[in-house]
Amino acid sequence: MNRTRLPLALTLALLLLGSVVAPLVAATLPQVEARPTCGVELGAAAQTMSLLMPAPTNAATPPADFTLQYIGQCCTNNDASLCPAVPGYSSVHCTLPMCGSGLLSCVYQ
Repeated sequence: MNRTRLPLALTLALLLLGSVVAPLVAATLPQVEARPTCGVELGAAAQTMSLLMPAPTNAATPPADFTLQYIGQCCTNNDASLCPAVPGYSSVHCTLPMCGSGLLSCVYQ
């Protein structure tokens, strides 16, 4: 049992010594100001890079051939005339994507 106690006691003594001595050594070392190498002065002119996405704007307009679409429910019997009317859209047709039942979807434009 003494074989395991000696390394354990030595390890604990070294840890205790390190925790006491390290702050004392750090306090006695002179404080050095970090200066850039290569003669580059950092200051107000230092460039920074923003990693944030720019704020979204409402000024963007879609291309001329872009039409707003709304994908509704499944087309019954793949017949667009059976699709329910949705306010704000003038036309409806059956097209991809397909519904879970394998039918095409009602797509409003």
